[in-house]
Amino acid sequence: MTLTPQDAEQAFSPARGRPAWGTRLGVGSFLTVELGDERPATGTPGTGEPRPHGEFHVWVYCSAWRIETPTAVLASSEDERDSLAAAVRVLDGKVLAGAQVDTPSLSLTLTFEDGTTLRTFSIFTDGYEHWMLYLPQGDVITAGPGTAVSRGT
Repeated sequence: MTLTPQDAEQAFSPARGRPAWGTRLGVGSFLTVELGDERPATGTPGTGEPRPHGEFHVWVYCSAWRIETPTAVLASSEDERDSLAAAVRVLDGKVLAGAQVDTPSLSLTLTFEDGTTLRTFSIFTDGYEHWMLYLPQGDVITAGPGTAVSRGT
């Protein structure tokens, strides 16, 4: 099903007020963030590795990203990988305050109650998804390729 960027932004609403946990650096620029109650371990998209996920599972896919506070940049997807794995866990325990999906790029900004943000930067115009939001009922909101937003299973 085709969605608007505003529909994708609205899909984050039920995750507001939920703490982030299990933030994890993946291959390349991949970054995952869990929100909400823990669900049983299942195969992780792209790896098949069984691990628990939250009710809401955010997967930053083929996008650059940056984690920042109101006064400092804490981590960026192109930083040295040796320090990134620990740096991304700064999001763990932070409570989601809101989400913004930019148009037309579909770049995503997750804002947490303490002012920390996770900002994505869509870097492909076609061929690759930018990010995905896995929902509690099993649906997935997919941003990209390009300016397409969809919802499916």
